[in-house]
Amino acid sequence: MKRRKSVIESEKVIWEDDRVRIYTLHDRDVIFEVDGDVTLDVAEAVAMMVHRRVDGPWSLDASTFDRSVSPDRCLYWLSGGDREWSIMEHYCMPWFDCCADICERWGGPVRDAVQSASTLGEMRDRLTSAASLPDIYDWCIGRGFAR
Repeated sequence: MKRRKSVIESEKVIWEDDRVRIYTLHDRDVIFEVDGDVTLDVAEAVAMMVHRRVDGPWSLDASTFDRSVSPDRCLYWLSGGDREWSIMEHYCMPWFDCCADICERWGGPVRDAVQSASTLGEMRDRLTSAASLPDIYDWCIGRGFAR
């Protein structure tokens, strides 16, 4: 109990609504909670919000977040997320078998989109333009990763 109290005292909420919560912990790490899923990666958080069609904190300044991202996390959500990769209705191979190839092709555009965005809304737009679900899916079909 005391431990949770000390964590709560060191949290600073940046954004909060019924589906998204963004806060700093110990004035250092920014934590994103989207529909109960938690990440430290801004690109993954934006991709989760896009995938889940969340009206998120799109006007927030992107420069306040750490932009060293893991494209694989973001690409997982942009390519269909849990719905596609768990059920595999459209994909022929599990995510971990395709991840390296997908990241090799789409990782650079994801990093560029994150680095060049000034707001989370601009990051969303740049990510969905650089690595849209239809583009990723078509590329996966060509590689034999999808039906």
